[in-house]
Amino acid sequence: AKEYALKVDDRGGINLPTSGRRMILRGQTLAQAEAALRKELRRDLREADVTVTLRELRTMTLTVLGEAFMPGSYQVPAVATLFNAIYMFGGPTDNGSLRRIELRRSDGTRRTFDLYKFLVFGDSQQDVPLQPGDTIFIPAVESRVTVQGEVGRPAIFESLPGETLKQILAFAGSVKPTGVSQRVSHSTVSPGQGLKLVDVDLTASGPASNSLVYAGDTIEVFSVRPELTNVVTLEGAVDQPGQYALAEGMTILWLVQRARGLLPDAFR
Repeated sequence: AKEYALKVDDRGGINLPTSGRRMILRGQTLAQAEAALRKELRRDLREADVTVTLRELRTMTLTVLGEAFMPGSYQVPAVATLFNAIYMFGGPTDNGSLRRIELRRSDGTRRTFDLYKFLVFGDSQQDVPLQPGDTIFIPAVESRVTVQGEVGRPAIFESLPGETLKQILAFAGSVKPTGVSQRVSHSTVSPGQGLKLVDVDLTASGPASNSLVYAGDTIEVFSVRPELTNVVTLEGAVDQPGQYALAEGMTILWLVQRARGLLPDAFR
């Protein structure tokens, strides 16, 4: 058995000591790297086996710009990912965008990430390993929409161009069972014309339920009436007076029996 100390270079690769061939291990776990090395070595050495251990983590420089809580230059481990870095620098400021986070590579390429997909829906597929020289840029937020009333998460949400009322309500956890879906109030704007109020029926498939939202819009979901709607009240000389659920075909006799009958002093 032989032991080699190999260093993963800035491009995420190593040179195999047995053959000199180059392998890229960037972004792999130890188990994945071990399996890949075992497969590669068996091209030259029959039944070769490999055990990989991590001696130390290489660090790299990451630059954070824009509306970040703590912008600056950071030394991060080579295994750090985009979400690790966002947590490290505290995320966007109150004026920063959560939905247009830019990852700028040293080769000039750019990728934009929508953190709502992770925060609201738990989708972590956007997370990517960082590379040396990466820059994370947080632009200023451009549009916010207020959602209030009977929704799962009433709050102020960032919206992107072309998003609809239904999409924003999905961020807010949709309408509660206590909300009136047949009449949702949407205070919005006709661009270049003026403000307007739209009553939206979410149970219908008309264009209003898919109307666009704009910066400063307010969406309010009203509550159903607080009074019980299927109640009959029984008072007087019965064993259990009070309110009872009204059922179809219910009679007075059935209700009195439900209340465990009349008291002895009841006037029949």
